[in-house]
Amino acid sequence: MNKVRIDERREHVALKNHKYAFLKNKAALSGSKRQALEEMITLCTPRWA
Repeated sequence: MNKVRIDERREHVALKNHKYAFLKNKAALSGSKRQALEEMITLCTPRWA
């Protein structure tokens, strides 16, 4: 899992400093953190998916 995270971080500079963002409970995130997480999910989702 860590290898995948490192590879994605290299590919997408916007993921820097968001190591555990995907592991946190979405309901516990603040509005800005939740929005940032949604943007990262969109960034990491392949366009053909």
